[in-house]
Amino acid sequence: MRKLFSFVFIFFLFTSKRISSSNFLYSSLIKKINKIEKCLADNKILHFQKLRLLNKYRHLIYTIVLKYCIKIQKYHKALKILKKAIAFLPSEIWFYVNSAYCCNSIALYEKSIRFSEKALALARYANVFEKQKILSNLRVAVFNRCRLLEQKYGILSALRFVKVKLRKHYYDYYLMNLTGKLFLRLGKYSKSIEYLKTARFLYYKIYPLRKSEIKLILPFKNKNVVLCVQGNNSGITHIGFDAYAWDFMKVNENFKVHRNSKYLTNSSFYSWKMKVYAPCNGIIVSVINNENDNFYPHTGKKANTVIIKHKSGLFVNLVHFKKNSVVVKVGDRVKKGAFIGLTGNSGFSKSPHLHLMVTDKRGMSIPAYFTNVGVFKANQSGFINFKKVIPYSGKYYKNLVSF
Repeated sequence: MRKLFSFVFIFFLFTSKRISSSNFLYSSLIKKINKIEKCLADNKILHFQKLRLLNKYRHLIYTIVLKYCIKIQKYHKALKILKKAIAFLPSEIWFYVNSAYCCNSIALYEKSIRFSEKALALARYANVFEKQKILSNLRVAVFNRCRLLEQKYGILSALRFVKVKLRKHYYDYYLMNLTGKLFLRLGKYSKSIEYLKTARFLYYKIYPLRKSEIKLILPFKNKNVVLCVQGNNSGITHIGFDAYAWDFMKVNENFKVHRNSKYLTNSSFYSWKMKVYAPCNGIIVSVINNENDNFYPHTGKKANTVIIKHKSGLFVNLVHFKKNSVVVKVGDRVKKGAFIGLTGNSGFSKSPHLHLMVTDKRGMSIPAYFTNVGVFKANQSGFINFKKVIPYSGKYYKNLVSF
């Protein structure tokens, strides 16, 4: 007991000293900043002295904002300091960028957009890395503001808001893609296709097309025969950022997608509650598991998804799982053939199926292929084995890898 008490006492002393020292440093830095602000307000200071003070002032604000505010997630304090700093140095891009980041963290999205737009106006001659940092803050703010508007007033108000922002930043691929997806949800398919294709074109202007380095396997057991309902660059949904994607549905012995019945429901489809396995090795990065399944033939908003990060830095997206059917959690390491969940009808989906695509870190789909796949050929009355296959819509496939 004595040993335990002494250990707790020492730990308490150490932590209290640490906290007090950090508070002391924080207060001393603020005092220094206040002194410099008073000196800068004085008109009698010489030009070279003013430049020295400004450099010192910049350095102090960098340290106090990054080390003592953003690191400890005290964004309100950081914003107060940055607002004062902007008054003294209105041409400093860094202040605007960090204030936009702080506003995003506190859910002040309108302010974040203003700060980001000011930063972009100042960063005309800045390098690409700085511009991308500003744009990432702007995209986060616009997306979240759009989501809030949709919840309160509906999709139309969200679309109007995004269109206004798109007029200012017309060559931004993210905003173009967002407007295209909103048009798609409204049912205006021709406009949606136009915006989504433009978004993809703008993206490839900045980042060149990358091919997948992952050897995928079909994420179903070798007993199941699946139909590729929608392949690459097809339909309304597989365009733009989601161009290189596939939709798979299970079929029976007669190659039918659903059972014969007067009224079709989710359970009428053979794809309903079909087991899905990991198509590659990797780490689970994102899991959504609590979204409700749609009633056939209606569509929803958010889909139950699992995203696997491969060692190459690419991401494998598995979408439209059944509610509460996903077994894996964020941070889990999975191997090829590991059980993930059951197919459902969640998200922008009319009938149960699995949506699969490989993306980069910005969400752009990448051309990929599957290994050891059996392709059904009607002429030769059976499945022919292929080492590499890119599934096409309207064709039947079978996994040859046993797990």
